[in-house]
Amino acid sequence: MLSLLGFASLLVINVYSQSGCTTTTDYNVQFVIDESGSVGPVNYDATVDFVQSMIQNDISDDTPVSVLSFGSKAGPEPSIGYEIIYRFSDDQTSRNGVIDALENSQHEGNLTPTRTALEGALDEWEAAENAGKLNNGERILFLITDGVPYPSDQTPCLQSIYDKINELNVRIIILGIGQFNIATISCVAFRDEDIYQIAGFQEAQFDQLESELSVVSCPPDDGCVTTTEYNVQIIMDESGSVGSDGFDLSVEFVKSLIEDDISATTPVSIFSFGTANNPDAEFIYGFSQDQSPRSIMINALNGASYNGGGTPTKTALEAGIAEYVSAITSNPPAVNSGDRFIFLITDGVPNGGDPCDVKPQLDNLNIRVIILAIGSFSQTAVQCLVNDPGDIIATNGFNSEAFDAL
Repeated sequence: MLSLLGFASLLVINVYSQSGCTTTTDYNVQFVIDESGSVGPVNYDATVDFVQSMIQNDISDDTPVSVLSFGSKAGPEPSIGYEIIYRFSDDQTSRNGVIDALENSQHEGNLTPTRTALEGALDEWEAAENAGKLNNGERILFLITDGVPYPSDQTPCLQSIYDKINELNVRIIILGIGQFNIATISCVAFRDEDIYQIAGFQEAQFDQLESELSVVSCPPDDGCVTTTEYNVQIIMDESGSVGSDGFDLSVEFVKSLIEDDISATTPVSIFSFGTANNPDAEFIYGFSQDQSPRSIMINALNGASYNGGGTPTKTALEAGIAEYVSAITSNPPAVNSGDRFIFLITDGVPNGGDPCDVKPQLDNLNIRVIILAIGSFSQTAVQCLVNDPGDIIATNGFNSEAFDAL
């Protein structure tokens, strides 16, 4: 394949300029490219040009990169599988190797073996992890495809694949090309915002997609950069009045806080409370669990489901205090020596006990409670938990605008 991008690269003797992405955030990137029969050679070349542009312009130079293509080779004995174009273990000191490897790749596809491709891609992540070829940042897989998995046993919607994605903490972003039913593969993207679809393989479509992906492919420097030590626990209300949509918005808010507003070295713990099948608190993530990369914690939040019930604020706080005590007394401690916070996100008056009863324990452990009060409920019953009235922050309801302002 010799595209315009490839011709330009020959003119500079295969020495590629530095990326326009200068973020200091650590992350790792893999591209998995569909080369099935419906893609065809011309559209495959357009996809390769898009990936080359992403690597050269939108991914920092020190980010480990891997590339696979998948399809099947036609012939008397067709083979269903994938090809590793570039590995994480290949030279990452410059972009020459991966750009040249992409330049030399050719379309050889027939079928759409999405399951086999993802299994191979995840194996590549695992091998790189074991060999120490990845950094400690987020792991992002861009799946670029134009069709429904084929044959039918190539569906990626399998528990074994979900388990591997979670085990390796890989975030899959789907780039769907054309008007096929993307629901057949959306199962492997655990966030709704990680599914993109464009109309076709035209350059203008890819340019627009590249622009939309820039915040992902070149993440801004960590939003919170501080040397101050502190510890954060987040307790989310999932009572009946919150509702499924309200709980999902709370989860998205918490994810945004963790990714953008809490330093990457800060120990974080997360609970929800008010479930129908557990009247106390549901443990989502603990201080003693891996705190880096944050994608592990984000995956745990993605797996949280709404099971609304009452509003047992007191017992939820007791569970949070017990988690703090365990983290403080463990050897070594799972929290640092800095300030200790509890962010209590709730929309209703407590029931099942008076939360004011736990205030002496909070004071004894030097835990500062900040209440994020959602809606217009009476805050009198929880005012006792804060030392400063300014530590009760109210919003008018469960909507994205209110959470963004918060």
